[in-house]
Amino acid sequence: MPFSAAGSLLKATDAIAKTPKKGGSVRMASNLHGPDDQMDPIVMTSNIDYTRAHAAYNGLVQMRDNMVVSPELAEEFSPNSNATEWTF
Repeated sequence: MPFSAAGSLLKATDAIAKTPKKGGSVRMASNLHGPDDQMDPIVMTSNIDYTRAHAAYNGLVQMRDNMVVSPELAEEFSPNSNATEWTF
């Protein structure tokens, strides 16, 4: 049994290491609905709207595991002295 579990882990890491391919599809299912389900980030009103958007869209920046903000779509950005305003 321990050997089959180790084999499964090796196969999983192989899949993670492969170069992503463009195309394909994603199916999401949820029993949550807002008053007006949206994919437009400007008019989203519910948690499921935000969940779908997070899966479909990129942000300007992203928070890394080490809690460092790094660029995603933004080419450059900088905070003011107390990090209450950011310039992109």
